[in-house]
Amino acid sequence: MAEMGRHVFISYSRKDQDYTRKLVEELQKRGFEVWVDDRIDFGDRWWKEIDRAIRTCAAFVVVMTPDSEASEWVEREIQLALRERKAILPLLLRGKGHSILITIQHDNVTDGQMPGEDFHDRLRRQLGAPHVAEQVRIVKREVLLRTITVGGMEFVFIPHGEFTMGSDEGLDDDKPPHEVYLDAFYIGKYPVTNVQYKRFVEATGHDPDHWRGRSIRKGKENDPVVSVDWHDARAYCQWLGDETGQ
Repeated sequence: MAEMGRHVFISYSRKDQDYTRKLVEELQKRGFEVWVDDRIDFGDRWWKEIDRAIRTCAAFVVVMTPDSEASEWVEREIQLALRERKAILPLLLRGKGHSILITIQHDNVTDGQMPGEDFHDRLRRQLGAPHVAEQVRIVKREVLLRTITVGGMEFVFIPHGEFTMGSDEGLDDDKPPHEVYLDAFYIGKYPVTNVQYKRFVEATGHDPDHWRGRSIRKGKENDPVVSVDWHDARAYCQWLGDETGQ
């Protein structure tokens, strides 16, 4: 078995060379290692180089156009990538896509634009732990830089992304594990305290079970509020948004 590399292989037609060059520049600018066939001459010896590059790539990107679908070389590259069970990320530049890749989700770049952030996120996941670790560092830096204050509470920014929800163990409602995508959002840096929640209680009457007469137990003013159900929490968020206009 060929040694696994950390590069992205790009398959394309010579007639789409201008777009492909821009794509290579964009990927390299983002820190990806790219392998692209930019030679003019072909032959069995050069095919061996292509064969090795595909077998060892971490991800296989194909620029889909009628010209690339008609290309014998592109077809051979795709067939090899499929046989090697590579992660294939098609980009639809022109036409309706390759029939051989009909079951694989593609990204639409029909206006000649570069693929979006979701595409690059998928590439990073395919490249493995070091790139994932780098992405985590980027996320952490972004969180530290983007904070806002709403109603006296500090919120931090959480970028968009995917996470695994559920488990094979526990309650039936938790099964099966599956990937969930979340848009970017802000979350409180610290839990909501009893003092912060009291303003909401006085305005709406959503009394926690352990409060008596809408009063906080002495010494618990800055403790996180507890015994709040999902409906109370949702109502609190709605109230805070209405109060602050955020």
